[in-house]
Amino acid sequence: MLTEVMVSAFLLMLIVLNSTRLFTDSMGSLGKSIRVDQIGALIHADIEEERGRLAQWSVDPDVDQAYYLAYIPDEQLCESKTIGDAIISDLYPDHTDKVVSAKHDVTRSVTTDGTLIILHYTIAGRTGRSVTILPPASQWCP
Repeated sequence: MLTEVMVSAFLLMLIVLNSTRLFTDSMGSLGKSIRVDQIGALIHADIEEERGRLAQWSVDPDVDQAYYLAYIPDEQLCESKTIGDAIISDLYPDHTDKVVSAKHDVTRSVTTDGTLIILHYTIAGRTGRSVTILPPASQWCP
């Protein structure tokens, strides 16, 4: 009888330990997924902020912006397809990385391939996401 009680107690202890480990693992996974969601939201908000800044570059000041935006990009920039270079020198003159979130170690750098603006995000020192944006002013080139 004592042996049966000991075996039953041992099995109960194994079940409790496995249940505890499963609960701990699931809570850890939940914490990681929350962090990933937070990082994604931070990057998305930063992309929208930069998209807004790019939308205001080279806006025609004579047009009532309450109704629509009109752009007056430099013709030489249009011909040489270097609008992206001009945007970077105007909007990002120091060319330094921006810390999007110190808490989550997310930084952003900005490059261009001539016309397109490319936002590169690094998360904890590793390459995260890259987003390519076509500035609205480039679509107004003659």
